[in-house]
Amino acid sequence: MAKQPRSPIIAVLGHVDHGKTSLLDYIRQTKVQAKEAGGITQNIGAYQAEHEGKLITFIDTPGHAAFKEMRSRGAAVTDIVVLVVAADDGVKPQTIESIQHIKQAKVPVVVAINKMDVQGASAEMVKAQLTEQEIFTVGYGGDVEAIEVSAKTGQGVDKLLETLVTFGEVLELSADPQASLKGVVIESEKDKFLGPVATVLVQEGTLHLKDKIWAGNTDGQIRTMLDANGNRLKKASPAQPALVTGFSDVPDIGSLVLDHEVEAEVSPKQSEVNLSSLLAAIEDEPKLPLVIKASSIGTLEAVTSNLPAENITIVGSGVGDVNESDVMLAQTSGAMVVAFQVGIPGAIKKVAQNEAVEIKSYRIIYKLLEDVQEKILRLLEPTIAETKLATAEVLQIFEIRGEKIYGCQVKDGVLRRGQNIHLKRQDKVVADTTITSLKEGKTDVDSVEVGKECGVMLAKLLDGQAGDIIEAYTAEDK
Repeated sequence: MAKQPRSPIIAVLGHVDHGKTSLLDYIRQTKVQAKEAGGITQNIGAYQAEHEGKLITFIDTPGHAAFKEMRSRGAAVTDIVVLVVAADDGVKPQTIESIQHIKQAKVPVVVAINKMDVQGASAEMVKAQLTEQEIFTVGYGGDVEAIEVSAKTGQGVDKLLETLVTFGEVLELSADPQASLKGVVIESEKDKFLGPVATVLVQEGTLHLKDKIWAGNTDGQIRTMLDANGNRLKKASPAQPALVTGFSDVPDIGSLVLDHEVEAEVSPKQSEVNLSSLLAAIEDEPKLPLVIKASSIGTLEAVTSNLPAENITIVGSGVGDVNESDVMLAQTSGAMVVAFQVGIPGAIKKVAQNEAVEIKSYRIIYKLLEDVQEKILRLLEPTIAETKLATAEVLQIFEIRGEKIYGCQVKDGVLRRGQNIHLKRQDKVVADTTITSLKEGKTDVDSVEVGKECGVMLAKLLDGQAGDIIEAYTAEDK
C-alpha cells in the first residue's frame, strides 16, 4: 500500500512553571473524549487530540530541565515542537535549553505564549527576548508563529491547534500502514501487576495484538494495548501511541520497535560491575560509588545523565523499589543507595541499618544532585587545595521575578563574575555555587573591589540570609 497522510506528532517543551503541563491538560480535557463509558485516563506519555475532525498526536515530554535526555529524544521523534513561554516571566534558562534541543533536532517550532490572563503579561516582551535566542517570530524578523494562549481560560488554544493542523498539512506528513513495523519507545517502566510496560509510538506499519516485536535488547509478544483513555486497542496505526504489555524486559526509552530481530543495541543502562575493578578504580582516583533506583527508565536516565560521570561510579541501577539485593550490593562496594521517586520498604530499611548502608530518598531531582555533589566534594577534599580570592558579607536579599539578588559588601579581595563560592553561615559552608552576575547599582560589572557594595546573583536558588558570608575561591588538585 502507498503512503497515506498521517497526523502530526507534537512535543511540548518549555521552562518549568510556564504552564506546559497545564496547557496539555487543558487540551486533553477539552479535545480528547473517552469512547467507552468508564474509560480510565492512563499516564502513557502520549495521546491524540482532535480539532475539527483532524487528529494531532502529543508527546508529553517532561518539562524539568534535568530531564534533558528524555526531552532530546522526544524532540527527535516529533514533527513540530510547541515551545511554551510564560507571558509574565519571559525566556528563562530551561527555555534556552529547550531551544537548543529544538535546533539540534532541526524540528519546526511554534511558540505558545502562555499565561496571557495574568496581570503583567507581555507577548511583545517574550517575542523580543526570543530574538536573542535566534527564534524570530512573525513581526520580529521571522516566520515563526507565536500564539497567545491561556491554559487557564482556554484563550487561543483553538488557534494553536489550528496552526498545528495547518503546519502538519504543509509538511505533507505520510506513512505506510502496510509497511514493515517501525516504532519508538517513548516511556517505559516495570508495573508491579502488569510487568514490563512501554508506550510505543508507531511511525510506519501497524501494531497488532499478539504481534511478535523486538525493541533494543528485549523482545516480546503483545498481550494488551491501551490508549490514553484506558480503552483497549486491537491495533495502532502510524502516529498513534499505545501502552503495550508483553515485553520480556523493560525496553529502553528511545529503542526502535520492529517486527523483526536485529543485532542487539548496546544498552545505555548501567549494570553491576566487577567489584575488584571498581575498587581498583576508586583507589586510583576517588569516586563516589552509587546504587541508583528510580521509578521508570526515563527518570533513571534523567538522574544518571545529570550526575558528574568523572566523579562517580554507578555500581548498580534499576527500576522499582529498593530491595535487599540493592542493599547488599551497596554494602559490598561501600556505595550509597539513591532512591528517586520509589519506595523503601520497612524491612529493607532495617536490613540497611544492620549492614550500615546509607539510603537517601528523593522526590526532587535538584536536591538529589546537590547532595551527591556535596558528598563528592567531601570525598575529594584531601586531594584539593583551595585559595581564597575574596569575601563579601550579605547585607540584604532581594527577590525579583523569582530570582534572588544578594546585596553585599566586599570585605577583602576582588569579587568577580564566574568565581566559585562557598556560602558560609557561622563559619560553616551551607552551599557551594558560582557567581553568575554582579551589579553596582543598576550597572552590570565584571568585578567589585574591597569596600564597595554590589548585587550578587548566584547559579543556584539558595536559602541565604543576611549575615551570611560569600567566600570566592579557586581550587587546584594537589
